[in-house]
Amino acid sequence: RTALRDPGASLALPGSRIWLWSYVLLQIPDLVQARRRKYDWTSTVHHLATGLGFGLDAVFGNERTRSIAVMALAAEVVAPFYQLYFWLRGLGSGRPALKLCLYGVIWTTILVRVPLCCFLAYVSLRDSFWQWRGKDNSKS
Repeated sequence: RTALRDPGASLALPGSRIWLWSYVLLQIPDLVQARRRKYDWTSTVHHLATGLGFGLDAVFGNERTRSIAVMALAAEVVAPFYQLYFWLRGLGSGRPALKLCLYGVIWTTILVRVPLCCFLAYVSLRDSFWQWRGKDNSKS
């Protein structure tokens, strides 16, 4: 049985809880920096919401939930482009360097974040539907 096709199958990523807590802890310096540099309020909300969400997954999620949450962390592939953009902007870099960073944001969003979001939304909606129907997945 394939774990992502069948909610009854096991899915385990070793150390998933550690990965989630690492991400939660990394939100603290990002949140401090966002507040100190007076970034837009959306940055603060992002860091609080993702930190809280992944923290809840680490505390209350079963192994499958934690493993899928770790897969969702792949969406953070865009973070280096955002960090570089703000760093270069702070140094007063010209438009070509900043434009290149924005292209990195756009392409990682198109190639990684959107497909990952669609996949995880599909899995969660499918699992919820099967749960609602009371489907016994142990017989499939």
